Amino acid sequence: MTEDNNLEIITKENSFWKLYKVCRKLKTSKDNLIVFVLSLLYFYTLNMYSFSSNNELISEITLASTNLISWSVSLIGFALSGYAIFATLSEKKMQLRMAFVTDENNNISYLKSTHCTFMRIIIDMISIVLLTFLLTNKHLLEHISISIPDLESGLSITNATLCLMLGWIQSLLILEIMLAKSFVYNVYHSIMVSIRWAGTES
Repeated sequence: MTEDNNLEIITKENSFWKLYKVCRKLKTSKDNLIVFVLSLLYFYTLNMYSFSSNNELISEITLASTNLISWSVSLIGFALSGYAIFATLSEKKMQLRMAFVTDENNNISYLKSTHCTFMRIIIDMISIVLLTFLLTNKHLLEHISISIPDLESGLSITNATLCLMLGWIQSLLILEIMLAKSFVYNVYHSIMVSIRWAGTES
């Protein structure tokens, strides 16, 4: 393979979906997943004991989703700014060398492993905004509240569903905090890796 073809590998991902596919090769943080599941169970249980009115739940979901979207957009802006600074200050010759060394943990180059770590966090945040916007529409929530029948035992499936949706939004807020934590660590780790690479070359 020629050097030109090697360099073309760096820009192989020429669309968002190809970039997304590479980002999905990175391993999911077990800490983030565990915290999200535990948060969902906690908030769902808390909501079941705290809310009995569907209208009150719908209002709470709408408020929580608005706060989550606002928080997420702010974090996305912060993450993009941080990544832009990192990418600008990174030494280009060192990154070029990283492009031709495979990260065995993710089966992609160290260059793409480093940059896709940041991209995945940003993509996850954008996905949270999109899902929250689509699934917490007030008209959709009202339709759910009148279309799901209750059980003969008296258990309100509608109330349980709305409590679960509220718990899901509250858990996503915790997940956003965990993603921000991961972003901070990745900045530190990437800088340390850059220094280590520079040390091996000297």
